[in-house]
Amino acid sequence: MKMDERKQKILQALILDYIATGDPVGSRTIAKKYKLGVSSATIRNEMADLEELGLLEQPYASAGRIPSQFGYRYYVDCLMEKQPLPNSLKKYIQAALLEKISETEALIQVTSKLLSQLTNYTALVMTPTFEKNKLEHIQLLPLARHKFVLVVVLDNGHVEHRAFELPFSLREEELRHVAYVLNKHLRGLSLEQWQTGVLYAVRYELAQQENFFNEVMGLIENILAWEYNNKVYLGGALNILDQ
Repeated sequence: MKMDERKQKILQALILDYIATGDPVGSRTIAKKYKLGVSSATIRNEMADLEELGLLEQPYASAGRIPSQFGYRYYVDCLMEKQPLPNSLKKYIQAALLEKISETEALIQVTSKLLSQLTNYTALVMTPTFEKNKLEHIQLLPLARHKFVLVVVLDNGHVEHRAFELPFSLREEELRHVAYVLNKHLRGLSLEQWQTGVLYAVRYELAQQENFFNEVMGLIENILAWEYNNKVYLGGALNILDQ
């Protein structure tokens, strides 16, 4: 969208004032506070044009204007001055994220917390929905005598792992065999594509490890089901009280 410089300055002034006060902004307020070199009447006409463009809204008759969602987007993309981060802050962010880089859920939680700390606002982070996630690779590893780790790689690049415990132990070659059978039948399939025939074939090949098979399949289903849904993570909830 192309917009002349005067409209940009008026939109920027209105958004800055609304962020600071939370109140609808009128043309007289902009004329007095921001010294744009034009009259209140001119600003009022420009605000009407900005409203027609969908950048501003009027919450009720006779009120000033507030920025629309589109107006905020335009401000962030085109008007907001980009401030470079100090190197010390960059290193702090990188260290915090790298610590959780292999754990999707933990990484998102850390991101919401970081955003809140850096802005002093409440931060919401929403995961995307992956309705067609497919299995790329499955691996089973021993942890201790009766403890194991399931590692699942999805086709979107996400890696999830789950630790679990059973009342019996399995040798490493048995774990490799179970992983081989699961990969052979389930690789490239999403949860909704698991047919009865596929599961029957897996169960048939792993008949001697049925209890282990049931535990692992339940964990895989939980991982895929978790990926299906949007998750919202909240950081700095107490900052709401300061707004």
